Amino acid sequence: MELDKALTTWLDNVENTTRLSPSEMSQITDAGAKVLADHLKGVTKQKHYRTRIKGQDSTHLANKVTHQATDIDGDKTGVSTAGFTPDKAYIARFLNDGTKYIKGDHFVDNARVEIKDKVIAAEAGKYQELVRRKWGDQK
Repeated sequence: MELDKALTTWLDNVENTTRLSPSEMSQITDAGAKVLADHLKGVTKQKHYRTRIKGQDSTHLANKVTHQATDIDGDKTGVSTAGFTPDKAYIARFLNDGTKYIKGDHFVDNARVEIKDKVIAAEAGKYQELVRRKWGDQK
């Protein structure tokens, strides 16, 4: 009889951890978005740092990297976003993709590929934390 109870408890825990709310999913994806945003900020500063030019806004493109625990429209669906703020995103696209006059260096695309494993590891760590909390393990 004890085995039946233990297996039932285990199955309930497994079912409970597979059903994540949008809030829990956004916590997981936000952990990855933070890692991506930090890496993107560093790569942007390294490759496209520009000192203040007289008469121009002194805000650097790297300071406009952001992340949020919502989708692009601001809805909490479990998806998180990381990238540049709307007022500077077009500049990052020009530098990344290039234009008729600027050769693109694909720094955003390369940064995403470089950090992919760390993003997945951060999301896995956050997922494990949520699973431990749901199972009642407070390690």
